[in-house]
Amino acid sequence: MEELQLGIAKYREVIHNSNFFNEVKETVLVENGYTKIRCLALGSPSESSDARYQYAFLLELMDFLNITQISLYDPVFTKLDKQVFASYVVEESFEPKNDDKVLHYIPHAPLSVMEQILKNEKPTAFLGNDIIAHTDRLTKRKLADLYPSMAILVHYSKTDPVEDGFVKVLPKSRNNQNTQTNQNTQTNQNTQTNQNKRSSRNGRKSFKEPEIEYDLNSVYFDGVEIKRFKHNYVKGDVWGNSFSDIAFHNIHTKK
Repeated sequence: MEELQLGIAKYREVIHNSNFFNEVKETVLVENGYTKIRCLALGSPSESSDARYQYAFLLELMDFLNITQISLYDPVFTKLDKQVFASYVVEESFEPKNDDKVLHYIPHAPLSVMEQILKNEKPTAFLGNDIIAHTDRLTKRKLADLYPSMAILVHYSKTDPVEDGFVKVLPKSRNNQNTQTNQNTQTNQNTQTNQNKRSSRNGRKSFKEPEIEYDLNSVYFDGVEIKRFKHNYVKGDVWGNSFSDIAFHNIHTKK
């Protein structure tokens, strides 16, 4: 256990001095008034390097927010893990729900687990997989059928699926604008001609997502804001994929 604790302490130092954690501190503000952290889907720190980094992050987050009340659960926790967590509460069920003083930390939960967390624990804010990046492999219909609460959260999202949350706009000279306009016009004409040829050749229409009728009354929220980070995953970082898709989600609960 002592060796594990020493390893976690070294990981904490890496997290503490990282650009990523500086970004997190600017996003998850002390002024938000969180008094408790609920940590789910952490993995086993005694058996996984990723989980050790994620646990080290949790400890740094606790210190930054000056929080001592921690509730953790993952069915994969080992006896050694629970010894490491001796100062905190390991519990499957959790109260209270829909509490804006509780920050959920959910490092890498699969969609099925996230669906249950939304239904059972009703988080108002969580650090976890970016809900857009995490669901973009599914069509809207399949997402709604398999994970209805997650589908509604994605539906309410007002952000675009970009890597860093920013869009670059570069100034152009008038000549460049005219040239670009002509190029775009020609490109659009060629594209449309090719599309028409393909359409007439195979008689098929391009795929269009069906309109989904969401059961908005089935969820406790009516909006979400997502803050993405630039430095959570940089090639060559020592923590690898530990924080590859993490983002901060602020969920607007119904009044």
